[in-house]
Amino acid sequence: MAYPMSTKTTKAPITGGGGVPTSGPAGRSGGGSWLKGLVTLIVILVIIGGGIYLIASYTGITLTN
Repeated sequence: MAYPMSTKTTKAPITGGGGVPTSGPAGRSGGGSWLKGLVTLIVILVIIGGGIYLIASYTGITLTN
């Protein structure tokens, strides 16, 4: 007994008020990408700084004169 195959349907793009396709909840495309980059940079700097601090404290290296 053969089962019928379902047909694929495509969804229409979500459109904003003017009929323009949007990407995201507020219709912004990449509006917060600079903020994500800034947060990523800060996190990386904190991790690097913490690593330098831990290495300096465990090895007895002083970073000042």
